[in-house]
Amino acid sequence: VSPETPTLLKMVNSAWKQHHRVAVAGRVIGAGKIGGVQANQPFELLAKGGADIVIVEADGARHRMIKAPVEHEPVIPFRTNLAFLLMSAEAINQPLSTEIAHRPERIASVLGIGQGDILTPERVARLMTSEQGAMKNIPEQTTIYLLITHVSIMKQDAVQELISLVHHSHRLARVVCSVEPGNWFLL
Repeated sequence: VSPETPTLLKMVNSAWKQHHRVAVAGRVIGAGKIGGVQANQPFELLAKGGADIVIVEADGARHRMIKAPVEHEPVIPFRTNLAFLLMSAEAINQPLSTEIAHRPERIASVLGIGQGDILTPERVARLMTSEQGAMKNIPEQTTIYLLITHVSIMKQDAVQELISLVHHSHRLARVVCSVEPGNWFLL
């Protein structure tokens, strides 16, 4: 943990001697919580830190099914070549609320709807393809995948409708679905 790139590089290069995976953070925020690295640091870690790949979690949803970023989020490195947008199928056709959404007021603002309004497949598609929603701050050259979790049999029709609606986005490479962790498929 360090906000300074030279210190992180020294720590990472030392850690490779004992470990196959190394995690870094910019700072400790509080008990059990860490802050991310600066936007330029992942590329430096890749170029000079001996890593084959650098994975950055840019924005969390506090275990909710769906979210929209606020003004300062997400911090995505400008040389990002692959981004995964993550959402749960359980959010589709649910009323917008704090129970399902992290920052529902932000989702309402991006979509022009009110809290309590239904997150139809069309609305979710707009959120996931919006430059103010899920695609906010993702560099133009980045390949983007939409990952949809919790795709139960009961949600497959709604997810299929969502997939047909997001295909208009020239930025989205593919949609991949999952019923449970580790079992991914295409619809």
